[in-house]
Amino acid sequence: MSDLYSKASLVMNPQLVDTGKVYSIKPEDRKGDFTFTRSSAATRVNADGLVEKETQNLLLQSNQFDTTWDDSSVITLTSGQTGYDGSSDAWKLAKGAASSFLYQSITTSGVNTFSLYAKADTTNWIMLQVSAIASVRTFFDLSNGVLGSSLSNVINAKIESIGNGWYRCSFTYNGNAGAVRVFPADGNNDTSGTSGSIYIQDAQLEQGLVARDYIETTTTAVEGGITDNVPRLDYTDSSCPALLLEPQRTNLIESSEFFDDGGYGFTNLNREAYSTISPEGVQNAYKLIPNTTNGVHLMTNTTSNNAVYSVFAKQGGYKRFRFNSGSSGDGFASYDLNLGQVVGSGGTYYIDSGIVDYGNGWYRCYLVLGATAGLTTTMAIEDNSGSVAFIGDGTSGIYVYGMQAEAGSYATSYIPTYGSSVTRVGETCGNAGNASTFNSTEGVLYAEIEALDNTGGLRLMQLSDGSNNNRVSLYYDGNSQAIYSNVVINNSANPLIHSITITDYIKVAVTWRENYFSLWVNGTEVSSDTNGSTFPANTLNVFNLSLNGIYPFLGNVKQIITFNTTLNNQELATLTTT
Repeated sequence: MSDLYSKASLVMNPQLVDTGKVYSIKPEDRKGDFTFTRSSAATRVNADGLVEKETQNLLLQSNQFDTTWDDSSVITLTSGQTGYDGSSDAWKLAKGAASSFLYQSITTSGVNTFSLYAKADTTNWIMLQVSAIASVRTFFDLSNGVLGSSLSNVINAKIESIGNGWYRCSFTYNGNAGAVRVFPADGNNDTSGTSGSIYIQDAQLEQGLVARDYIETTTTAVEGGITDNVPRLDYTDSSCPALLLEPQRTNLIESSEFFDDGGYGFTNLNREAYSTISPEGVQNAYKLIPNTTNGVHLMTNTTSNNAVYSVFAKQGGYKRFRFNSGSSGDGFASYDLNLGQVVGSGGTYYIDSGIVDYGNGWYRCYLVLGATAGLTTTMAIEDNSGSVAFIGDGTSGIYVYGMQAEAGSYATSYIPTYGSSVTRVGETCGNAGNASTFNSTEGVLYAEIEALDNTGGLRLMQLSDGSNNNRVSLYYDGNSQAIYSNVVINNSANPLIHSITITDYIKVAVTWRENYFSLWVNGTEVSSDTNGSTFPANTLNVFNLSLNGIYPFLGNVKQIITFNTTLNNQELATLTTT
């Protein structure tokens, strides 16, 4: 393979990406780098096998408390204090009147978590508050790391020791907010003192049920991770990454992780938040627990027609559940989380279902339905014999995370929501190379790829002159379940075709030269044509993962290589099997 590499003119082996860019290994002048766009956040499975999301800090000047921040009455701030991280970036916050506080005005809604690093000084307590939601608040004891009282509308509160007397204090809430506030406190439920000081550092506000790694901000909020225009190197299928390219989709579920809100209804089913580690590697999964009533135990959520329903699930005493749309006769699928299998499915509107292993006992289970006429979809726990009507023990259940409903014909990657539906915008990738990168008169285009689903439509990549009249294309046709190559010269086509299962990874190459065109799949020449002219020199000058903006390639791409000479049969066999 090393000899083949030396002959390559462009090598895109997705290992290194940046905002708006997928880097190619060759050519070394960077002319082969791909431009990437997606004007929204997204998720991927990272190299550790975890679901990775966008990260964020919605606060401004997150550790510059004398700027965007303000105070209610008499507050004194002193910078340059020794911080939890050994820096001199901490601040001394002292009050000079009862109930004095530091605050920053914000506008947020939905499920959010506010966090701050703090240490006791002359007073041992701190209160964190979010205004405009009946003043959601929690008290924290900085002398011993014990939680104080919280108002009932706090979803969760946590105090974590960082060392040297420092704690990270956080609480999670749901609703509209107009400001975050920090109070030096005199005791639990007590901010009446007129003096006292604490140390603070690194405030953060973010969507979701947990506080994540701190992100520094200045004059604007900051997003990180898989944010706008960041390509996704996805490890769902193997230890090697693939560039994941998906269409636009909307998660119609308004609260995908917080199961105490977002339009859910429950019948004979209790729920326990923060019950175990989720597929993203943090403790934010729920447990759905059938109660001791003799009957069905289910969760409901109503969405629009033509939906694909999916959820991450893990056995927690019970191992089976089912999705129902309306009744089982309308559409259902039953899943065994011990076997990792769909064990029953059918119904009038049923199209497809599946279960995907995400490791650590987690599976992503999906059900694809046709025109369901607005039927209510339920998630029903089954007992271990498969019955939906039984007496629960009040303890055993199933862990869940990441509920999703999307209009389409197959399940796409997870789209988190925190109080309203969220759209992940479709992705485009291409604009790689120039006339010096490619040889128009002869060459090879190779790709290791798979389609995301086996439904109709074209998914295309091509080397061209920027038009559709002169191009070397590889594409899937979901209607015929085949891979095509098409060498089009002055709008005259030389198509080759091979039937495959398009959702399986394949290694495919198309060759072109005067009076010889061939298509190779998984080590075998499957089609050829010995008649036809080739391109004039310097015709081909750009590579795109679409037909010049239409029929984008939707799927996983592990590698793309072009060669400026045709390879012999042994080389082509090696290329498409190694």
